[in-house]
Amino acid sequence: MKKKLNNGIFYVVISFVAVFAIGSVMAVAYSGYGTPKVVVEGNYIESGTVTVVGDESLGGNPGGYFNTKVFASEGVVVGGNVYNASTTLTIARTVTATEICGSKAITVNSDAVAGTVSAASLDLTLAATSTLFAECLRNNGDELTFDFVNQSPTAATTTEIIAGDGCQAVIGVADGDASIPGQKGATVTIKRITDWLANGGTKDCIVKIYEWN
Repeated sequence: MKKKLNNGIFYVVISFVAVFAIGSVMAVAYSGYGTPKVVVEGNYIESGTVTVVGDESLGGNPGGYFNTKVFASEGVVVGGNVYNASTTLTIARTVTATEICGSKAITVNSDAVAGTVSAASLDLTLAATSTLFAECLRNNGDELTFDFVNQSPTAATTTEIIAGDGCQAVIGVADGDASIPGQKGATVTIKRITDWLANGGTKDCIVKIYEWN
């Protein structure tokens, strides 16, 4: 009986020493001694080197969609594609949803000859809501903005911006119409607002056209 008791005390002592040793190692690890290590389980891809010095805040990017406000302490540079819809606009043309959603500026008549009018019909119709909503304006309240420039050297070579099906144009300042003369431009904003007149109609977006003075 006495031998059995001594063995029990021996095991208790050994267990205590083991626990104390493990606790000491963890305390050293968390006290800042040694080189910090990151243990990754499973597959991972290593590219380059990440160095963290001092107290740093690390964040993640959820992808192309943000559902909260984004604050950039160093400012934001907004840019995108400049799309030439026609080097010489000679017939009416419709700008597709892909072209609109993927561009921050749309131009026409870059190759127009000075002193001549490109054509009698110079309408530029924007995409309909059916394609705009599928391409980029996916939620009620979404909007996009692009600059339109008529690069023709002849002022009489006007290009009229026409709202697509399901949208209604709202003209801003300048001469009160959507016809943009050569060497002039406009800022165009398309905003999705379901039945924005609340009259049960089919106008689910507005196209705000602000011609530059």
